[in-house]
Amino acid sequence: MAKLILAVVPTFEVAVPIPVPGKPAVPVKFTMRGRSREEFQSFLDAMTGKTNAEVIMECATGWELDDPFDAEHVEKLDRTYLGAARAVLDAYMAQVTGARLGN
Repeated sequence: MAKLILAVVPTFEVAVPIPVPGKPAVPVKFTMRGRSREEFQSFLDAMTGKTNAEVIMECATGWELDDPFDAEHVEKLDRTYLGAARAVLDAYMAQVTGARLGN
């Protein structure tokens, strides 16, 4: 049985369904940043004015894609798959806050 620890987990993995036009969404595993309540609030406060790619880079530290997880490739993901940033942010927020999507 899993034990609950009273410390912020530095990172965790989540499969994010990236929308692909005309096809089913493709799950991509992202390594996401753990945050305390205060850190999460600071993250939310700082989102205003940031690009989609910058927000993804703030949520995640890596992905399972062959391409490197860096600003150039995250921007390419955002340009190529228009719903990607929303999918990443929704999955991140659901994991951090315990929200259930689609219910």
